Amino acid sequence: MPLNKKIVTLLVFLMIMRIAMAIALIHGFPERGNYAGGYFYLGDEDEYFRLAFSLAQFRPVDSHRTLGFPILLLPFIWLTKISSFEHLFLPVGIFHGCILAPISIILVALIAKRLTKSWKVALFSATIWTFFPYLVYIFVHTNTLFCKDAPAMRMAHQMWIQALSDPPSTFLVLLAIYAFLAEHPILTGISFGLAILVRPLNVGLVILFLTFYLYNKRFKNLFLFISCSFFVILPQFIYNWHFYGS
Repeated sequence: MPLNKKIVTLLVFLMIMRIAMAIALIHGFPERGNYAGGYFYLGDEDEYFRLAFSLAQFRPVDSHRTLGFPILLLPFIWLTKISSFEHLFLPVGIFHGCILAPISIILVALIAKRLTKSWKVALFSATIWTFFPYLVYIFVHTNTLFCKDAPAMRMAHQMWIQALSDPPSTFLVLLAIYAFLAEHPILTGISFGLAILVRPLNVGLVILFLTFYLYNKRFKNLFLFISCSFFVILPQFIYNWHFYGS
Protein backbone atom coordinates (compact mmCIF):
# COMPACT_ATOMS: atom_id res chain seq x y z
CA MET A 1 0.00 0.00 0.00
CA PRO A 2 1.84 3.19 -1.14
CA LEU A 3 1.63 6.44 0.79
CA ASN A 4 -1.54 8.21 -0.33
CA LYS A 5 -4.09 10.74 0.84
CA LYS A 6 -6.01 8.07 2.80
CA ILE A 7 -2.95 7.07 4.84
CA VAL A 8 -2.04 10.69 5.51
CA THR A 9 -5.64 11.40 6.57
CA LEU A 10 -5.64 8.46 8.99
CA LEU A 11 -2.33 9.54 10.55
CA VAL A 12 -3.55 13.12 10.93
CA PHE A 13 -6.75 11.78 12.50
CA LEU A 14 -4.71 9.79 15.04
CA MET A 15 -2.64 12.87 15.87
CA ILE A 16 -5.79 14.94 16.41
CA MET A 17 -7.26 12.19 18.57
CA ARG A 18 -4.12 12.14 20.74
CA ILE A 19 -4.34 15.91 21.22
CA ALA A 20 -8.03 15.61 22.11
CA MET A 21 -7.20 12.85 24.60
CA ALA A 22 -4.59 15.06 26.27
CA ILE A 23 -6.96 18.01 26.52
CA ALA A 24 -9.69 15.76 27.91
CA LEU A 25 -7.33 14.42 30.57
CA ILE A 26 -6.34 17.93 31.63
CA HIS A 27 -10.04 18.67 32.10
CA GLY A 28 -10.68 15.51 34.11
CA PHE A 29 -11.61 12.77 31.62
CA PRO A 30 -11.52 9.84 32.17
CA GLU A 31 -10.62 10.70 35.75
CA ARG A 32 -9.48 13.78 37.60
CA GLY A 33 -6.58 13.11 39.92
CA ASN A 34 -5.32 15.07 42.90
CA TYR A 35 -3.57 17.65 40.77
CA ALA A 36 -4.05 21.40 40.43
CA GLY A 37 -4.75 23.18 37.16
CA GLY A 38 -4.65 19.99 35.13
CA TYR A 39 -1.11 18.97 36.13
CA PHE A 40 -0.22 15.94 38.22
CA TYR A 41 2.81 16.92 40.32
CA LEU A 42 5.24 14.12 41.26
CA GLY A 43 8.13 16.02 42.86
CA ASP A 44 10.98 15.00 40.55
CA GLU A 45 10.35 18.16 38.54
CA ASP A 46 12.00 20.41 41.15
CA GLU A 47 15.56 19.27 40.53
CA TYR A 48 15.18 19.41 36.75
CA PHE A 49 13.88 22.96 36.92
CA ARG A 50 16.48 24.05 39.49
CA LEU A 51 19.24 23.00 37.10
CA ALA A 52 17.41 24.46 34.09
CA PHE A 53 17.03 27.89 35.73
CA SER A 54 20.70 27.90 36.69
CA LEU A 55 21.65 27.13 33.08
CA ALA A 56 19.32 29.86 31.83
CA GLN A 57 21.23 32.33 34.01
CA PHE A 58 24.59 30.88 32.85
CA ARG A 59 25.40 29.94 36.43
CA PRO A 60 25.07 26.14 36.48
CA VAL A 61 24.65 24.48 39.86
CA ASP A 62 25.78 21.08 41.03
CA SER A 63 23.01 18.53 40.34
CA HIS A 64 22.68 14.77 40.15
CA ARG A 65 20.41 15.18 37.09
CA THR A 66 21.91 15.04 33.61
CA LEU A 67 21.86 18.14 31.42
CA GLY A 68 19.58 16.90 28.64
CA PHE A 69 16.10 17.67 29.95
CA PRO A 70 17.11 20.96 31.66
CA ILE A 71 18.62 22.10 28.34
CA LEU A 72 15.34 21.28 26.58
CA LEU A 73 13.55 23.43 29.17
CA LEU A 74 15.64 26.52 28.35
CA PRO A 75 13.42 27.76 25.46
CA PHE A 76 10.39 27.70 27.77
CA ILE A 77 12.26 29.72 30.40
CA TRP A 78 13.70 32.25 27.96
CA LEU A 79 10.49 32.73 25.97
CA THR A 80 8.08 32.96 28.91
CA LYS A 81 10.51 34.75 31.28
CA ILE A 82 8.82 32.84 34.11
CA SER A 83 10.96 32.51 37.22
CA SER A 84 8.89 29.99 39.21
CA PHE A 85 8.83 26.24 38.69
CA GLU A 86 5.13 25.67 39.18
CA HIS A 87 4.12 28.12 36.44
CA LEU A 88 6.06 26.12 33.86
CA PHE A 89 4.79 22.66 34.78
CA LEU A 90 1.58 22.74 32.73
CA PRO A 91 2.99 24.53 29.63
CA VAL A 92 5.79 21.97 29.39
CA GLY A 93 3.32 19.13 30.00
CA ILE A 94 1.04 20.47 27.26
CA PHE A 95 3.99 20.67 24.85
CA HIS A 96 4.87 17.07 25.62
CA GLY A 97 1.29 15.80 25.39
CA CYS A 98 0.03 17.89 22.47
CA ILE A 99 3.17 18.29 20.33
CA LEU A 100 5.72 15.53 21.00
CA ALA A 101 3.17 12.75 21.58
CA PRO A 102 1.29 13.33 18.29
CA ILE A 103 4.58 13.51 16.34
CA SER A 104 5.65 10.25 18.01
CA ILE A 105 2.64 8.59 16.33
CA ILE A 106 4.17 9.43 12.96
CA LEU A 107 7.55 8.06 14.08
CA VAL A 108 5.97 4.79 15.22
CA ALA A 109 4.20 4.45 11.88
CA LEU A 110 7.38 5.15 9.91
CA ILE A 111 9.43 2.72 12.02
CA ALA A 112 6.81 -0.02 11.57
CA LYS A 113 6.72 0.67 7.82
CA ARG A 114 10.51 0.40 7.58
CA LEU A 115 10.52 -2.87 9.49
CA THR A 116 7.55 -4.60 7.85
CA LYS A 117 7.25 -2.84 4.46
CA SER A 118 3.51 -2.64 5.12
CA TRP A 119 1.42 0.49 5.64
CA LYS A 120 -1.35 -1.67 7.11
CA VAL A 121 0.95 -2.82 9.91
CA ALA A 122 2.26 0.72 10.28
CA LEU A 123 -1.24 2.16 10.72
CA PHE A 124 -2.20 -0.62 13.13
CA SER A 125 0.93 0.08 15.21
CA ALA A 126 0.24 3.82 15.20
CA THR A 127 -3.36 3.19 16.31
CA ILE A 128 -2.25 1.03 19.24
CA TRP A 129 0.34 3.66 20.20
CA THR A 130 -2.31 6.39 20.10
CA PHE A 131 -4.85 4.70 22.35
CA PHE A 132 -2.44 2.75 24.57
CA PRO A 133 -2.91 5.19 27.52
CA TYR A 134 -6.56 4.12 27.75
CA LEU A 135 -5.53 0.46 27.84
CA VAL A 136 -3.15 1.27 30.70
CA TYR A 137 -5.91 3.18 32.48
CA ILE A 138 -8.31 0.23 32.24
CA PHE A 139 -5.64 -2.17 33.50
CA VAL A 140 -4.63 0.01 36.45
CA HIS A 141 -8.24 0.84 37.28
CA THR A 142 -9.27 -2.82 37.37
CA ASN A 143 -6.14 -4.21 39.06
CA THR A 144 -5.76 -2.05 42.14
CA LEU A 145 -4.11 -4.85 44.13
CA PHE A 146 -1.42 -5.23 41.49
CA CYS A 147 -1.00 -1.55 40.64
CA LYS A 148 -0.45 0.79 43.57
CA ASP A 149 -0.40 3.95 41.44
CA ALA A 150 -3.52 6.06 41.08
CA PRO A 151 -5.15 5.53 37.65
CA ALA A 152 -5.23 9.28 36.97
CA MET A 153 -1.50 9.65 37.68
CA ARG A 154 -0.68 6.67 35.47
CA MET A 155 -2.82 8.18 32.70
CA ALA A 156 -0.92 11.49 32.95
CA HIS A 157 2.32 9.52 32.67
CA GLN A 158 1.20 7.57 29.60
CA MET A 159 -0.36 10.65 27.98
CA TRP A 160 2.93 12.57 28.46
CA ILE A 161 1.18 15.35 30.41
CA GLN A 162 4.20 15.82 32.67
CA ALA A 163 7.23 18.09 32.92
CA LEU A 164 9.64 15.19 33.33
CA SER A 165 12.27 13.56 31.15
CA ASP A 166 10.19 10.51 30.15
CA PRO A 167 8.36 12.10 27.16
CA PRO A 168 11.42 13.66 25.43
CA SER A 169 13.43 10.52 26.20
CA THR A 170 10.87 8.30 24.44
CA PHE A 171 10.54 10.74 21.57
CA LEU A 172 14.31 10.95 21.01
CA VAL A 173 14.70 7.15 21.13
CA LEU A 174 11.99 6.80 18.48
CA LEU A 175 13.64 9.50 16.39
CA ALA A 176 17.04 7.80 16.70
CA ILE A 177 15.59 4.43 15.66
CA TYR A 178 13.80 5.93 12.67
CA ALA A 179 16.89 7.88 11.57
CA PHE A 180 18.92 4.69 11.91
CA LEU A 181 16.49 2.67 9.79
CA ALA A 182 16.36 5.50 7.23
CA GLU A 183 20.18 5.47 7.11
CA HIS A 184 20.77 9.02 8.34
CA PRO A 185 23.82 8.52 10.61
CA ILE A 186 24.18 12.22 11.48
CA LEU A 187 20.56 12.52 12.69
CA THR A 188 20.93 9.14 14.40
CA GLY A 189 24.00 10.36 16.29
CA ILE A 190 22.44 13.69 17.29
CA SER A 191 19.14 12.21 18.48
CA PHE A 192 20.91 9.32 20.21
CA GLY A 193 23.28 11.73 21.97
CA LEU A 194 20.36 13.84 23.16
CA ALA A 195 18.53 10.70 24.31
CA ILE A 196 21.53 9.81 26.50
CA LEU A 197 21.73 13.35 27.87
CA VAL A 198 18.05 13.14 28.81
CA ARG A 199 18.11 9.59 30.19
CA PRO A 200 21.55 7.91 30.51
CA LEU A 201 20.06 4.40 30.39
CA ASN A 202 19.27 5.00 26.72
CA VAL A 203 22.95 4.27 26.08
CA GLY A 204 21.97 0.60 25.75
CA LEU A 205 20.63 1.40 22.29
CA VAL A 206 24.22 1.82 21.09
CA ILE A 207 24.57 -1.98 20.91
CA LEU A 208 22.05 -2.10 18.06
CA PHE A 209 23.67 0.71 16.11
CA LEU A 210 27.28 -0.41 16.52
CA THR A 211 26.49 -4.04 15.72
CA PHE A 212 24.74 -3.08 12.49
CA TYR A 213 27.41 -0.63 11.32
CA LEU A 214 30.26 -3.01 12.06
CA TYR A 215 28.58 -6.12 10.67
CA ASN A 216 27.69 -4.36 7.43
CA LYS A 217 31.04 -2.53 7.27
CA ARG A 218 29.37 0.89 7.21
CA PHE A 219 32.50 2.53 8.60
CA LYS A 220 31.70 6.01 7.30
CA ASN A 221 28.27 5.89 8.89
CA LEU A 222 29.84 4.53 12.07
CA PHE A 223 32.29 7.44 12.19
CA LEU A 224 29.52 10.01 11.63
CA PHE A 225 27.30 8.37 14.25
CA ILE A 226 30.04 8.25 16.91
CA SER A 227 31.26 11.78 16.14
CA CYS A 228 27.82 13.36 16.32
CA SER A 229 26.89 11.43 19.47
CA PHE A 230 30.11 12.42 21.22
CA PHE A 231 29.71 16.09 20.20
CA VAL A 232 26.20 16.19 21.69
CA ILE A 233 27.25 14.42 24.90
CA LEU A 234 30.41 16.55 25.35
CA PRO A 235 28.71 19.24 27.53
CA GLN A 236 27.92 16.56 30.14
CA PHE A 237 31.58 15.49 30.23
CA ILE A 238 32.63 19.13 30.74
CA TYR A 239 29.98 19.60 33.43
CA ASN A 240 31.06 16.44 35.27
CA TRP A 241 34.73 17.44 35.13
CA HIS A 242 33.94 20.91 36.45
CA PHE A 243 31.87 19.75 39.42
CA TYR A 244 33.32 16.32 40.15
CA GLY A 245 36.79 16.39 38.64
CA SER A 246 36.06 13.27 36.61
